[in-house]
Amino acid sequence: MTTATPLPLSRFAWVLAVAPFCVAAWSATVQVDVRDGAGQPVSGAVVFLESAQAQRAVRPLQGVEMAQEKKQFVPAVLAVTTGTEVHFPNHD
Repeated sequence: MTTATPLPLSRFAWVLAVAPFCVAAWSATVQVDVRDGAGQPVSGAVVFLESAQAQRAVRPLQGVEMAQEKKQFVPAVLAVTTGTEVHFPNHD
C-alpha cells in the first residue's frame, strides 16, 4: 500500500486557500442609531463607514439612476460616492 505525499502549495495557492478564513478578522458588526436635533429617529438616513486602513479612495459608481414615477423619486433614498453621475429620468 502506498501513501500519497501532499504536493507543496505555491505561495499564491496558499494565500487563496487561507484568505476566506481571514475575512472575519477584518469585519465587525456595527449598529448605528441616527437621530435629529430633537432626539427623534431619522428616516432614510445613510451612514458611510470608511476604514482607517483603506489603501485607496472609493470609486464613483456606474449606471446610477433615480427615476421619477407617480410624482415620487424611486428609490426614495440613493447613496452614491463622490463623483458618481446620477441620471434622473422622468417616467410621469
